[in-house]
Amino acid sequence: MVSPSHGRPRSAVWIPDAGKARRGAVSGLVAGWAGRAMRVLRGDHASALFDQALVSGMSFLTTLLIGRMSSASELGNYAIAASLLVSVITLQDALVAVPYTVARGGTARLESAERAGDALMHWLLLSGLTAIGLLVAAALVPEGKRLHTVLLVLAVVAPMALLRDVIRRYCFAHLLFRQALAVDAAVAVPQIAGLLLLASSGALCAPSAFAVTGASCILACGLWLARERGCFRLRRSRVLPTLRESWSYGQWLLVSQLGLLVQGYAAFWLLGRALGSASTGVYAACLSVAMLANPVIIGVGNTIVPKAVQAFRTGGTRSLRREALAGALLMGGAMVPVCVAVWLAGEEAMHLLYRGGEFAGHGDVVVVLALSALMSAVGSPAGLALQGIGRPKPVFLADAVAAAVTIALVAALIPVGGVLGAAQGVLLGSLTGSLGRWAAFWSVTRHSHELASGDASLARRSGAREDVSHEHH
Repeated sequence: MVSPSHGRPRSAVWIPDAGKARRGAVSGLVAGWAGRAMRVLRGDHASALFDQALVSGMSFLTTLLIGRMSSASELGNYAIAASLLVSVITLQDALVAVPYTVARGGTARLESAERAGDALMHWLLLSGLTAIGLLVAAALVPEGKRLHTVLLVLAVVAPMALLRDVIRRYCFAHLLFRQALAVDAAVAVPQIAGLLLLASSGALCAPSAFAVTGASCILACGLWLARERGCFRLRRSRVLPTLRESWSYGQWLLVSQLGLLVQGYAAFWLLGRALGSASTGVYAACLSVAMLANPVIIGVGNTIVPKAVQAFRTGGTRSLRREALAGALLMGGAMVPVCVAVWLAGEEAMHLLYRGGEFAGHGDVVVVLALSALMSAVGSPAGLALQGIGRPKPVFLADAVAAAVTIALVAALIPVGGVLGAAQGVLLGSLTGSLGRWAAFWSVTRHSHELASGDASLARRSGAREDVSHEHH
């Protein structure tokens, strides 16, 4: 009998061992990522996840109650107005919140308080412009249309919703996740009470739902600002210089975020134009079921930018990659069971949650939207990590291409497949964006020396701002 060592070439003996070594290395890497992902679920990060669960839960509850207590058309009007509000919040994140988060590191307490005051002044400016823009939009809609009334109410409510987001982002930037949870809980309690009261009296509709949200935000945000007023130093002379500084950083991030908004809301806008607000309402209902894992996805996303700043400054490119990969593992892992669940019972979930024949027969739409959310979840950490180290520009091209693909496919597929066609276009656009973001991330992080020099430059600029601040005071 020929022994294995003599019956085959030497390479045939060692290839299996090499394969085992490679498999062991891969298993160790996956285990490391999994362990890191489990650590994310503990401590302050758990607070961030609970906070986002609360925010997403309130959004889901509002969508569900409007869908059940009114019509698909009313839900469509609510979804269109909510998409405008989310768009403005995203604009604020790009031009105010993320630049503040990146610039905050390494600053003295006095400088930090002034930069926080600058962010508050920028919110005030953006709130005024938002209210004016919504009033103009309402004027363009005929008075007999329901959307006209919804936009008028939103013009009053939007500044309060923007202030709530400023406070949340401030807490995230300082890793005060429990404080953010407390603020959102203070908003949620009266909001839930108001929504249930309106639903029980038969007065729940899109305008009243927005009104309850605005009133809840006024109460919670006012209490928080009164308690933390010492953390903000308002200086009118700094508003325009810091606004230009934020614009110099945030302009590429803004364009990138606009691309993401187009991916997320193109179906809302195009469906409303092509098939009416009832189709938009059906799409919004399907999306609410598909996004059941949203608390984990957005909750982890809220921690990635500040954690990426910290990881890169302490551990360099390797630490940054671990942070991004752990985020992708956790966010993607959260969506996999949701995709399986809606594939098995998506139609039943729609029947259970939403009454009326308008919402029936759309289980396949829920499945496609869940897969789209999975694609977006896996790609999101790459773009967020680049934002955290001050490199939003490489993400712009990926998001621009994905937005163009989404618009083209949704517009082409709506006449063919209706709501399902819109969902399929969104899925392909999300896949394009996810692949593009990771390609941009790996391209940037390959050049470690350029990242290091850029971070040193950012640190020097922060130090210079601190010196100027000390001289001024």
